[in-house]
Amino acid sequence: MRRRAFTLAETMITSAVLLLMVGMAAMVVTGYLRSYRHYTEQSVRLRLAAKTLEAACFRLRSAESLVLPLPTSLSQKPLRYVERGQGPRSLTLQNGRLVVQELDKDGKVLGSVGLGPALELKPTLTEGFLVLRMRVEGQNMPLETQFSLRGIRR
Repeated sequence: MRRRAFTLAETMITSAVLLLMVGMAAMVVTGYLRSYRHYTEQSVRLRLAAKTLEAACFRLRSAESLVLPLPTSLSQKPLRYVERGQGPRSLTLQNGRLVVQELDKDGKVLGSVGLGPALELKPTLTEGFLVLRMRVEGQNMPLETQFSLRGIRR
């Protein structure tokens, strides 16, 4: 038996197929890495917004009373409440951040604590519950939570 070598045509066709497969694999990996980075950034924004909303709920659950009427959006007017054993507070949006302000009896700001980033926060009273809806950058649906107002004067 005589061994036969590859012809130039066979080598070129095989090389072209190999090059095509390597190119397709590179495109798939590049697409995956781009989408992974995008979804990771989106996930971080969503988790940070959820933590901000959780911190706002924690503060409002410790309220002794809420000052009515509630604002339709915190970007327009702050939400005022009296924190149990601490005194008057307001929850407001400042420069894209949700902030709790400590107030004196006259309503002057004594100090403030940032809770986290927020584009918009809308509080709503519904049958003994306070519903908070927060818009998140890059998301179509807002984050939403509610908690009972049992024990909180209105």
